[in-house]
Amino acid sequence: MAANAFLLIAGFLIVLLIAAKLLSNLLVCFIDGTPLPVLRRVEGVLWRFAGIGRDEMRWQG
Repeated sequence: MAANAFLLIAGFLIVLLIAAKLLSNLLVCFIDGTPLPVLRRVEGVLWRFAGIGRDEMRWQG
């Protein structure tokens, strides 16, 4: 029983540390203002689908 409890706690801590590392990298990218490489492609597809261009918009009515 003690071995099962130890493995459960060790597994939980490993998953927790991996999640903390990934989330900290995500926060660093958000704070620095750099887009994530994975989301850069998704964002480009969404912009193309919405019809948003890279050129500057003119707000003349």
